[in-house]
Amino acid sequence: MKVAILGKGGSGKSTISWLLSQYLSQVKNIKTLAIDADHNMDLSTCLGVNPYEVKHFKDFNDEFRQLANMPKVGMWREYFKSSPVYFTYPQIEQTEIVGKYLTSVNPNLDLIVLGLGDEEIMNSYKCSHALSAPVKHMLPTLNMENGSWLVLDSVAGSDMVNYGLYFAFDCVIAVVEGNVNSIKVANQLHNLINKQGMKLNFILNKYNRENNFIPEFEQEFQDAILGKINTDLALTNYDFSSVDKVNLRNLETIFTNIKTFPPIQDPYQKLKVFEEGKVL
Repeated sequence: MKVAILGKGGSGKSTISWLLSQYLSQVKNIKTLAIDADHNMDLSTCLGVNPYEVKHFKDFNDEFRQLANMPKVGMWREYFKSSPVYFTYPQIEQTEIVGKYLTSVNPNLDLIVLGLGDEEIMNSYKCSHALSAPVKHMLPTLNMENGSWLVLDSVAGSDMVNYGLYFAFDCVIAVVEGNVNSIKVANQLHNLINKQGMKLNFILNKYNRENNFIPEFEQEFQDAILGKINTDLALTNYDFSSVDKVNLRNLETIFTNIKTFPPIQDPYQKLKVFEEGKVL
């Protein structure tokens, strides 16, 4: 199962990614791969990992191109002119090259840090699209074996929808808070994701039924809301062992709802068609 977490910056996207990763790996005993693909690299910090002290997956660019028999420089769409490169998690021998980019958080949880927030990158001419290319092109052919899950904490906002990052995911989720700007971004994401032939789902964060914006949103998107997370001091402290029982039950509901999604069909082909349809 591959899950992408989207949303407005500050909506709790990284917090939900952290919660879900910890719940899967600690409570459900599921082997989990978390990917920190945001500029702020908050998921890493939430998980107790210094994102500046690990090897960044953006550096996999040259190795990936070599595996795909691509030139070291040039458009990534050239990747689709040859046979795709297949990867597996948990790793097997032919994909152990990715292993050096994994940081073990707990026995069931590994972390990949893309590295978009590296200060050297932030002060360079390189854009987040080019740096995200290894993740974007690996995910469609990444086989999650033995019931393992992937949780991606994505860039805030809608930018990566237009880049085509989410074709590989079985479940795409936007985190929504009860304020006008968070809901505005959620609606924008909903429209863009739908245009790409996918469904956007929602998790309501810092849930408060008394909030004026929430009842209307729940009514409009009731079939797409996977669950809610209440305000909890343990979330502010990123202390999973102290998460209250209500939110643990909420996480079980979210987990159960995500499990109902079937595996995405032909993600590599869908990404290929998307890339070929781009206007230069």
